Amino acid sequence: MKPWILASIALSATLSVQATDSLPPPYRVAPHGHDRYCAIATSQFAQGQLMRAKLLDPNKVVDEKTDIQLLAKKPLFKGIWEAIYHLVLHQNDGKSLSVVVVTTSYYGECPGDDIKTYVISQELGKLPSLKYLPDA
Repeated sequence: MKPWILASIALSATLSVQATDSLPPPYRVAPHGHDRYCAIATSQFAQGQLMRAKLLDPNKVVDEKTDIQLLAKKPLFKGIWEAIYHLVLHQNDGKSLSVVVVTTSYYGECPGDDIKTYVISQELGKLPSLKYLPDA
């Protein structure tokens, strides 16, 4: 997928969480919220995809150091949500891998069965300052 398409997806997605309608994305997710648990579980599946692509050794990833940002979240149907996360996976050898992951949450179960992982090969510029997403 072309980088500009991925940027378009991330930037055009509408955040639909009622408590955060007034805040612009991205967000650093709250420490004990559903979005964080979903992102961590999604990270594990993404690591499996990255391992199969020979881009990452999951045994070297330090999960506690994973940086998580919620870029967008929107409802698809009643009880079904789609979320886009920016994850930075840090390894114990000092290297890191930056990915964007798109996942679906079904009635609170996350991640869904279709996870899309996009590796960020080059980052230009910086994301705006981050705010915490309150637990809904």
